[in-house]
Amino acid sequence: MFGKSVFISLALFPFVLLMIIIIIISCGIGSGSAKMDQRNSGVDLLLLISRDYGANYFLNRDVFEQYGWNITQSGVIKEIPGCPPYYYHYQLPTIKPDILNGQIKNVGDFECLAIMPASAFFSPVPFDEFINDSGTLELISSAVKNDVPISSMCAGVRVLAAADVIRGIEVVGNPKFQDEYEAAGATFVGKDHPPVISGGIITASRDMYYSMLNCQAIATAIENRQATGEHQDYPQRDFIFSDAVEFTDDTIMWARTYGGEASDGGRAMCETEDGGFLITGYTFSHGNGDADILVVKTDAAGIKVWSKTFGGAGTEYGHDCLTLDDGYLIAGYTTSFGAGSKDVYLIKTDRQGEVVWSRTYGGAGWDVGNMVIKADDGGFVICGFTHSDGAGEEDVFIIKTDDDGNEIWSKTYGGERFEIGNSIYNVDGGGYIIGATSGTTEGGNTDFYLIRIDSDGNELWSKKFASSGSYGHGFDWCSSMCPSEEGGYVMAGYSDCDDIMNAHIVKTDSEGNEIWSKTLGNSKFYDYGNSLCMTADGGILIGGTAKSVDSISTYNNDFYIVKLDADGNLAGQKVIGGDGSEWG
Repeated sequence: MFGKSVFISLALFPFVLLMIIIIIISCGIGSGSAKMDQRNSGVDLLLLISRDYGANYFLNRDVFEQYGWNITQSGVIKEIPGCPPYYYHYQLPTIKPDILNGQIKNVGDFECLAIMPASAFFSPVPFDEFINDSGTLELISSAVKNDVPISSMCAGVRVLAAADVIRGIEVVGNPKFQDEYEAAGATFVGKDHPPVISGGIITASRDMYYSMLNCQAIATAIENRQATGEHQDYPQRDFIFSDAVEFTDDTIMWARTYGGEASDGGRAMCETEDGGFLITGYTFSHGNGDADILVVKTDAAGIKVWSKTFGGAGTEYGHDCLTLDDGYLIAGYTTSFGAGSKDVYLIKTDRQGEVVWSRTYGGAGWDVGNMVIKADDGGFVICGFTHSDGAGEEDVFIIKTDDDGNEIWSKTYGGERFEIGNSIYNVDGGGYIIGATSGTTEGGNTDFYLIRIDSDGNELWSKKFASSGSYGHGFDWCSSMCPSEEGGYVMAGYSDCDDIMNAHIVKTDSEGNEIWSKTLGNSKFYDYGNSLCMTADGGILIGGTAKSVDSISTYNNDFYIVKLDADGNLAGQKVIGGDGSEWG
């Protein structure tokens, strides 16, 4: 059976709306003790969880799941409670680890150890059970000796100090324990700081504000251990299978999964010239241990026509796809080819999925492509983010190419903190509109970010949108943007302004002035808005993910779909899912 598979479904929604859904389906979590006996295919991540684990455990854990990593949970006690406010307010069940820290025989079974955040506010001595447990300290020391990356967030750096593995390096962490870090020989660089990678040790803080970048740092440390260049042994080609999925919900016309024996995920989909669909994402099922870009072509009924993988000896993820007159275009990132670390990766194929050409763009740092469009004036435009160049930590990265993928120009946009580009569209009259998230804000948190540029990449204007509610100025993360029927723009993402996390939608006019904003949620726990599109009746369809408190013990996410009318009024919503995790 599949580990995680691409899932595509055709569903009916209110007002006879047809919609296509791509999600990642997980058939279980935490391999437990069985994992110790049999090596998984892919990236294996060990999460060390302490009592009073923080609510942002779930925010970070969700990013790990979207990478397709195999998760094993460990601790020193058999039932791990969360920090008191979340434990009692949300009635969170205790986490039951798959294995205890002292029972792990070979730390080399894992690509990374991640000490997950715990509350230093409600617990005066966070991580004390790790610090006082010789098995945990020996596990961490063994990881360093065996070149296995270790990440630690906030006060978790105390554990690294106790294990004496941070001597001579810079660390980020909770300043309350600065004396402990420095006594262990580290240089403390602060709390309000992006993650720091020193060799194989990643230290981080602000696990909500920097959540995505902290997880990117873990991915980078894992990827830094991989080879580059072409595959030494190219993966087998015929390993992607497809099955029908049965639902009792009669609004679902059909649903299918695509995948192999390991983790496979869909990141984007487009309709093809013959009425079928093209899906791109990643696969671990070829057995090489790293991720390659996966592309699946189906007919109109979701039946697989062909599948292809693209990549080298490192890691590749496909984030977007585009149908062309003579083939297809795939955008994402690669660590196998290019200037170093992650580079934007653009692949053109013919109608059968054979490579016509491929290009990389970027510098020595992180460069990731999230979306690609056909430019109205010819060529292509890629939107993403870069750590290699720009004004701050990360910046929105836009690349304009000709029809053969040769770079014409590239520009960065942002301030002194981080900015992450996710969407780009042509604008009538020339130029482009960009959807992004900005960490350079007056309130010290993140905002939705909209940028208008001309056809040469010069910025014409930019606007930021901050939510406010019962929790104050929220953590607002924009995941997707598209033009509205009226000539303005709609952005979808998530915010913690009114609850622990809600889907959040902002609609603007053509000049980026806010018309309305809404927060949406299926429950009092985590709800994400991840994608959106306009409907034929002028409404807005949002695809996302809902996490139920009742299913935390099995870590079950479900697909969350919401229909709004043009004024932002709720027209309908639905949650779709099975026993594992589904992502919209």
